[in-house]
Amino acid sequence: MNQFFPINKSFIEEIQDSMHLTKDDIRKDYEELTQNENFHNGLPGLTWDIRFSKIQQIARKHNLTFITMDRGIWKAPLVFDEYNKILYVFTSTLNLEEVIKKIENGNRTHYLYLITLNCPEGEEQLELIQDEDDNTYRLREAKKILDDLIDKVKNVVVVHYSYSKNAALDGTLSIMDDTAHIKESIKIKTFLNSNGNNNNDYHTEQKQYNNTSDNDIQNKPVIIWNSEKKKKTEKKRND
Repeated sequence: MNQFFPINKSFIEEIQDSMHLTKDDIRKDYEELTQNENFHNGLPGLTWDIRFSKIQQIARKHNLTFITMDRGIWKAPLVFDEYNKILYVFTSTLNLEEVIKKIENGNRTHYLYLITLNCPEGEEQLELIQDEDDNTYRLREAKKILDDLIDKVKNVVVVHYSYSKNAALDGTLSIMDDTAHIKESIKIKTFLNSNGNNNNDYHTEQKQYNNTSDNDIQNKPVIIWNSEKKKKTEKKRND
């Protein structure tokens, strides 16, 4: 069965305007508010705050559970679809790539690693660096974010775009595995145009994405596995 079928299509469709919002869309209002055309230190954060606020309104309209994730110096939304046991995360493709690299390099404290505890099993097993059992640690820390909802989360779907100054590109839905790596992905346009039962509508993590910064648009893979780690894993399997 196509794993993207349970994703709430009407919700994804309605949040597209919010995720398409760019810094250029609010730059004029921002400059009027700050009375300065030279310093834009708060512009990126304000852009995400507006996106998140709109997503909050849409989630409530769809009777989905909205969670404000407070990580100290920043806050971000999570949306939980209790019927389909799906937790939605919203970010940029660039940020998702960076988070995955951090986790591969040993970071076990990032929220994405914590909340994917009960997701489908990944093909690669990460080396554990926690002093205590990794699942115990993840469950304890995930409950600080989701409370008992973590026990209900069976899939985490990341909604992500590549952003340039004035464009949101390559909207993508990525289903995460239990090591916070991408298990499967589908372009949002393809998903919205699909009938929900075509198993060829999706692609795996090896697919190339556009990683977009303000000044540069280039292709790079979302996941770059550590080749030595892969060799060790393959050796263990053959022993």
